[in-house]
Amino acid sequence: MLLKSIQKIEKSKYKGKVLNIEVADDNSYVTNAFVVHNCDPTRAGDKFFDVDMVRALLKEATPPERKSGISRFWANYDPSKRYGIGVDLSDGVGKDSCAYVMFDFKSGTQVASADANDIGPDLFTYEAIKVGQQFGDCILAPETNNTCGGIAVRVLKEENYPNIYQKEVTDKINQVTSKTVGWHTNSKSKPDMFYEFRKDFNDGHITILDDRILREMLAFTNSDLQDARTSAVTRHFDLLVATCIAWQMKDHSGHTEKVRDFYANLGSTRRIAAN
Repeated sequence: MLLKSIQKIEKSKYKGKVLNIEVADDNSYVTNAFVVHNCDPTRAGDKFFDVDMVRALLKEATPPERKSGISRFWANYDPSKRYGIGVDLSDGVGKDSCAYVMFDFKSGTQVASADANDIGPDLFTYEAIKVGQQFGDCILAPETNNTCGGIAVRVLKEENYPNIYQKEVTDKINQVTSKTVGWHTNSKSKPDMFYEFRKDFNDGHITILDDRILREMLAFTNSDLQDARTSAVTRHFDLLVATCIAWQMKDHSGHTEKVRDFYANLGSTRRIAAN
């Protein structure tokens, strides 16, 4: 049979079932003309998470109790509990998704999430603010690695959101400690937060209810963790990154301070005493 070269490739909209022919083990098979291999990232080796645990949770995953816009909720606000939100932002509009995840730290349960690749980081931050306000002005940590993170911080400050994650940063030359807003993912903090999340997940301290997050966990590998691009966006682990950031807030969540006290505290600096 004479095979013609491909002349043109076009995208077209499709709505309906997509069938997948599977065979055991390597998931490849031979047709009359081709050797075919289905690329399923959940089958890749070098898994970072315990596949059996994740698959078991996937079987038990439940749909959200309610939806509001792009947000999905598995629980309502309980003032006796502590909550925290992690936000991973991108340019959106057809590229990587903006995503947020919220935990109830009293039970270790993920109780809300959202992701969208068709709205910008500013509008997505407004959505995260709205949810944070509904849950007692809980602590909110936007990732600040890129321009999108800067946009998120600007929006949070413009809206006077009173409970933004902040970290002390020390200038060792001038011996001055100041505070920065947002979560910065770098070559140290990225593996640290992933390893801590995995340990607590394996130890049964974390319950994930969103099947989207579980599927990202199923596909995530050690190679993805070692990727020099610290946001792990090349394979679209936006919800998973937001999940790990949110889990880091467990040690920082608590009662909300007044807006003026938060921003006054943010602007303060202190000089380190000489040894």
